[in-house]
Amino acid sequence: MPMLRTKTLLLAPLLLLALAACSGPSTPESPPAVPTVSLVANPASVASGGSSTLIWSATNATSCSAAGAWSGAKAISGNQSTGTLTTSSSYSLTCTGSGGSASASATVTVSGTPPPPPVPTVSLAANPTSVVSGGSSTLTWSSTNAVSCLASGAWSGSQATSGSQSTGALTSTSTFSLACTGPGGTASASATVMVPTGVRNYTTNFDLTENPISEGGVWHHTGNVWTNVSTANGIAFGTNGAANTYDDSYALLSGFGPDQQAQAVVVRSPNLVLNITHEVELLLRMSDSASTAQGYECDFSYFGGVQIVRWNGALGDFTVLQTSGPGTIGRDFVTNDVIKATIVGNVISAYINGVLIAQAVDSTYASGQPGIGFFTRPGGNSANFGMTSYTASSN
Repeated sequence: MPMLRTKTLLLAPLLLLALAACSGPSTPESPPAVPTVSLVANPASVASGGSSTLIWSATNATSCSAAGAWSGAKAISGNQSTGTLTTSSSYSLTCTGSGGSASASATVTVSGTPPPPPVPTVSLAANPTSVVSGGSSTLTWSSTNAVSCLASGAWSGSQATSGSQSTGALTSTSTFSLACTGPGGTASASATVMVPTGVRNYTTNFDLTENPISEGGVWHHTGNVWTNVSTANGIAFGTNGAANTYDDSYALLSGFGPDQQAQAVVVRSPNLVLNITHEVELLLRMSDSASTAQGYECDFSYFGGVQIVRWNGALGDFTVLQTSGPGTIGRDFVTNDVIKATIVGNVISAYINGVLIAQAVDSTYASGQPGIGFFTRPGGNSANFGMTSYTASSN
């Protein structure tokens, strides 16, 4: 029995050796591949103000990160401009994968001095370049290499680098200037709109049907509380307001010098209501605003009376400078009577059919425009007492 146990113990190591011989040798696992990176600049040298293109690629990488003269995450491969360069710059790129990291660098050498920034340019034009007093023009401008513009002269304030804008109503020759600024400096331009004064003539037969009268923008009225002048069937007449007040209809011309003459032909209809005041008026050296009207008026009442009046500004505020009284010419006005008013220096004169009827002296207003006016009370019919032609001149 003991000899049998010994034999069994000796067989166990031999069995283990046989099993090991059958299994064969083991194979070690391969390590991950190490990344590679390529980064070049093309061109590698530029003049100041120039630019280069960075070109890169990587293998065995899952991400790349830039450093130096550029930054941020980058794709595994690509290209990118350096932008404008004024100094030599170095660019680095590190790409990472499961096998580690790899880096590459490229330098762009910059030589010379940077070119100066471009000088701004600006153009400014007015259309039209000449208007009558009270007219307007349109300013149009543009610029290059500018980031801001500033107006001066007859306008002011910051302006866009291009655009258009109305001058608004002009009563005198005006110059508009514009300066535009950019990194390269400042450029300026100007435009002048002429408003002629002095010798001027205007004649009309009121051929248009208008309310208010315009005749192509020749006549103006600021839209204040005074009423408008209308035209129809070759006649100019007033449009009386609802209130029983001195809200005379009026319209003014533009561009006339201070010494003025105005003349009109009267028309009167048989249908004129005779128990209500009706006037036709010749205006001299008149001006107005949103709430005022001032100047001189020669008014001719249908019954033959004449007055010379100074408008002082506010509605209903006037001063009678001279009156000829009712029936001055001994009769009512009739169709084709000619009325005329002049102002020379400080002397205002009123005429009927060439005969001087009234005269006054006043120095309150040295300038203004000729025009036409009408007055009636509510219930009147101004279209039946008006004008069929009008002429104004100055020297």
